[in-house]
Order: sequence, then structure tokens, then C-alpha cells
Amino acid sequence: MKKRIVFWALLPIIFLSFACFFTWDHFSGETLYHEHFPIKFTSADLPCMEVTIENEGYPFVVDLGSKFHTELDKVTLDRLQKKPNGMASWVNIKSIKYTLPQFILPQISLKSIVIHDVKVVETSHIQDNTLWSPPDNEKLMGRVEPVGFLGKPLFEKLNLLLDLHHSIIVISNQKDQLEKEGYHIHSYIKVPIELTKKHVIVNAETELGPVRLVLDSGATWTIIKNSTLKEKSYSGTEHGLPIFISSFFKMGGCDFGKKKIHFYSFPKEAGSIDGVLGVDFLKEHIVYIDFKHKTAYISKDVTLQGAEQL
Repeated sequence: MKKRIVFWALLPIIFLSFACFFTWDHFSGETLYHEHFPIKFTSADLPCMEVTIENEGYPFVVDLGSKFHTELDKVTLDRLQKKPNGMASWVNIKSIKYTLPQFILPQISLKSIVIHDVKVVETSHIQDNTLWSPPDNEKLMGRVEPVGFLGKPLFEKLNLLLDLHHSIIVISNQKDQLEKEGYHIHSYIKVPIELTKKHVIVNAETELGPVRLVLDSGATWTIIKNSTLKEKSYSGTEHGLPIFISSFFKMGGCDFGKKKIHFYSFPKEAGSIDGVLGVDFLKEHIVYIDFKHKTAYISKDVTLQGAEQL
């Protein structure tokens, strides 16, 4: 009788042991995760996904060009539990400098992926980063208004697949599962990435020469600083900015074809960075970012690859 009691008492522990086996990589000890997020776009064409905070969903832009874990507007932030965490400073693309309060949120959830003690910067200046806005009658046509941004530091311990063409983001380190869903990562172009404290950087070759670009899902267009234009005559203007059509755009030894490049005067704080690789490129190519191995896998196009079984 005692043996039966002991067995039934141990049954929950045995069950949990098997559950752990299926949520941890048996060989590497790495936690397995695989979550799909349908996304909508803002009026600036930036990808927006839902984040759960205190049991409520909020729309956040996925902004890999941001150096902060998260940014959140003051109205929303005032409603949430948080702890003060000093001040944060930055300079935006228009050379406007900010110093605003920073806090710690107890946790946020990306579906089953829970992140604790998240740094969040108060921001009420979202429009200050806008170089161009669509007409008012176009802004609300299926577009979403975000409350904040999820930055590069929040994702750097996770692997991220951007399939903006199909309005999907997948957070996953299960390449076999991604393959089953139609993301043939093994056939993508393997591109080394440089991870700095602030950015994900890729090297590209253009008709204007080599450039170091921030992989920036928080930028509508691919933009390069004015000084890179040099003596080349630009191809015209778009939305008030000079543009140039490079006859080739190479990364990882692959030519991704013609590329429209906008030009803007970047602040001096940009340092050795030549510009940003924006959503215009990300909508034409599926990108899987493996932060651990400092590699981006980029599909040649999205016509034959993507979420075939979703």
C-alpha cells in the first residue's frame, strides 16, 4: 500500500520531468521556443506586434534600430506598475537630444515567452522621429497606432524571423520547425552581422561603394547619410529626400538586385555607421536573425518561400 502511495505522490514530478524534456534542447541545454505573431503596420509602414503587460495587450513596433529594451508612451506607462531606474539619453535621426525617465517593468509577455525586469524608457516624442507622414486620409486605412517600441536589446537573446511580406514575425530557435512551415533557412543567403551595444549591423556593397548599415525594422526606408553620395548625381527626390538607384546591392556575396536608397543628414553620433537598412528591404526578403551565432539568413525573395503552411 505504501509503495502505491509513493508512486502516485511522485507522478506529478515524473510528468513535470517529461514536460521539461520537451521544452529544453536535450543536447545543448537551451530552452526551446517557437511563437508566431501576426503583425499590422503603422501609418509609417512599421511592423507592430502585440505585447502583454499586466494581462492586457498593447501594440508595439518591433524596432531593431533602437538601443533600448522598450520605449513606451507616458499615458500608458503611468497606468503600469514599475520601479524608477534613473534617466536615459539619446539623439534621434533629426539630431534632437532627449533625456527622459527610465523604469523597470516586472515582466512582459510575448505569448509564452516571458521576460522579467524589462527596462522601459518613457517617450512622448514618437512623431519627432518621422521624416515623412502619409496624408491624413491614408493613416487609418487598416493601420495601427503603437504605444511604444521593442528594441534590439530585448531580442538579442532570442532568434527572430521577420516575414513582413506575409505580415508575420516568428520568435523561434527551432529551425527544423521553421523548415516544416516553409521557411527554408538552409537555402537563404548567410550574412554575418556585427552586434554592438546599440545595433545589428550588416555590410553591403552598392554602386556608391561599401556601406555599414543598421538592420532597422523601425525605419520605413533604406537611408544612407548624405556624405556617401559624393560626386554621384542622384536619381531624383521622393518625399523631399534625394534618392539614388544603385544597380546592385550585395550582402554575403549575393546580389539582391537594384536598390532604391534615400539620403539624409545623419547626426554625428552615428559615427562609422553609414545608414539603415529599412522596412522597404525587409518586405521583399525574409530575414532570420540568429543573435547567438551573429548571423542573418536572408531569402533571395519572397515569391517562393515563406509561410506556406500557416
